[in-house]
Amino acid sequence: MRASFLLLVMASLLVGLVFLPETARGLLPYSRLWDMMVPPEAVDPFRILEQSPFTVPKSLDTTVTLAQADWKETPLAHFITLDVP
Repeated sequence: MRASFLLLVMASLLVGLVFLPETARGLLPYSRLWDMMVPPEAVDPFRILEQSPFTVPKSLDTTVTLAQADWKETPLAHFITLDVP
């Protein structure tokens, strides 16, 4: 009897905590646990071209040009244009 009452109280507390509204969402930088582990900058696939996978020595006189991407959204399709040197 006591164990079932304790189980009922724990289950109701768990359900109550799950469905509580978020109170200070505007003041918190992350709203979910997944957002704290993986920041949104790491998930964006279109920002990969802004990062260089290799290092260039500063004494190198030649310039290194990276690929540039342009994305255009039309009512019929999405156009992604890559400018690869």
